[in-house]
Amino acid sequence: MKNLLNLSSLAKFPFIASNIKYLNDDTYVFKPYTIVEINGVKFGIIGIVSSNMENLVLSKNIQEIYFKKL
Repeated sequence: MKNLLNLSSLAKFPFIASNIKYLNDDTYVFKPYTIVEINGVKFGIIGIVSSNMENLVLSKNIQEIYFKKL
């Protein structure tokens, strides 16, 4: 988890995820969405990660979070 948060702070783009939440208080780890404006038109972008992440990453790396099924 620490590595993911570190990478997000170094990125030149926002990490967004509407279905990754902290176990202890049910708050979002990252903003769930962002709005960008291109040529005067606003677009909403929603971040979603696989709800199967528990099977894709090491469990020690996701102990503080959960992936909400959407």
